[in-house]
Amino acid sequence: MSADQSENPQSAEEHVRSLIALTESLSEIFASENDILIAQRPSDIAALQQDKARLAAAYAQSIRDAALNPGLVQSAQPALLSELRAITKTFEARAERQRTLLQGAQNAAQGIVRAISDEANAVNNNNAAYTRPAHRERAASAAPISINESV
Repeated sequence: MSADQSENPQSAEEHVRSLIALTESLSEIFASENDILIAQRPSDIAALQQDKARLAAAYAQSIRDAALNPGLVQSAQPALLSELRAITKTFEARAERQRTLLQGAQNAAQGIVRAISDEANAVNNNNAAYTRPAHRERAASAAPISINESV
């Protein structure tokens, strides 16, 4: 963007409005994903990923543009900047909630895997008599058997 655009309030307002719309859209996707996670249907999140990736890329580009040209945001109307701050706080809260939900789901999954592993190990240890080393021990201590074939 040129220096003229960074000083042009219309460009700044357009950029901030665009950023607000992107942030709101991403925030709504996070809210939907959070609801899906709470309902314990994580496979339903896949349907949202294409839109989320598209919006996230546009959001990241908009943030990079603002970082490279601070006038894009700074010269916008104060009311727009306040709206942007508010939606950004909502977005960040929803993203943090999702991080917490995902961490909880990961911990639960790890707990299930650990419980299954512990149970499998306990079963294997209880059935040690059926393992190959135990079979050799029984064979070594077996008493000889003689068969009398006379009738």
